[in-house]
Parts: sequence; C-alpha cells; structure tokens
Amino acid sequence: ALQGIRDQGKLKNGQSILINGASGGVGTLAIQIAKALGGNVTTISSSKNQELCTSLGADTTLSYQEIQVPDLPEKYDIFFDVFGNYSFKKVSHLLTSKGIYVSTIPNTEIIKEQLFNPLRKKKAKLVVVRSNRRDLQWLGEQILQSNIKPVTDKIFPLEQIGDAQAYIETKRAKGKVILTP
Repeated sequence: ALQGIRDQGKLKNGQSILINGASGGVGTLAIQIAKALGGNVTTISSSKNQELCTSLGADTTLSYQEIQVPDLPEKYDIFFDVFGNYSFKKVSHLLTSKGIYVSTIPNTEIIKEQLFNPLRKKKAKLVVVRSNRRDLQWLGEQILQSNIKPVTDKIFPLEQIGDAQAYIETKRAKGKVILTP
C-alpha cells in the first residue's frame, strides 16, 4: 500500500485518491497511509464495511452494492485498485488529466498499459513490492504515533493454513489474516 500510493501514485498533500477494495488487508492500510500522506480518501467496499473505512479515516465511503464505479461523476488524482476488478480502460475517465491508476494485481493488461504510458498523460502502474528498511521504519513510526492501526480479521493456527487460505480467497476478509506457529 505504501509503495503503491507514495511511489507509484505519487500522492501529494491535498490530492484525491479512490481506493477500490478498501476493507481488505491492503486496503485498510491504504486508507490510513493515504490519510497520513495528506490525501482526500474515497473508498469502495461493501455496504457493511463502510463504517470500518470511515473509522480508519476515509473522507467518503461508497458501496459497490449501491453504485456503479465507472459512472461516478468525480475525478481522482489516483485510482488505487487493490481488488483488481477495474482495468485502467474501465476507469481512466475517472482520473484527473494527469491522474494515475495503480494496481496491485499483475496481469497482461496492466503490463500492456504500462508500455503505452510514455504516450499519455494519464498513467497506469503496477505495484511490484520491494522490501526495504526505510519503508518498514516509516510504517513502524506511523503505528507508534497511532496514525496507522493494523486491522486483523482472523487468526488461524499454522496447522489450519488451508482454512486460512480458503478464507482469504473468499475476498471477504476485513484487514489481515494471521497464521500463528
């Protein structure tokens, strides 16, 4: 979430970001990271998870059950697609003139879109996470300052790894799913 929003999306103070899949493990952190960086955060989640998104700092919450995302009238500086169900082509009209679409889901379409980036003002980018000490320190500081609160949905013992994976694959987890040894 940090590398996608800060490095790929280049979120600046006061800019708008739309986070699709905001109530999951990456999304719950994305809301808080975007707020810590000064973003105006709009989230997309199920209706039942809108309160969670608000509690994490979302300025506006939208339910995919009540709206059609491609029909939104607003423009955003960043469309952060954590869930992966909206392609750059489907939502590029929701971006400002120099807006950036960032996806966490690798597929051939996003790779093709990145190849055409030099030819357009609106950009499509894929997050390829690179672990580094600086990012972990920043996240740790934000947690210590209570700017970011990790969200845990369920904890499974290691011997139930199959159940944990099955639960993650439902795409209904709110926050992270943890395995304990």
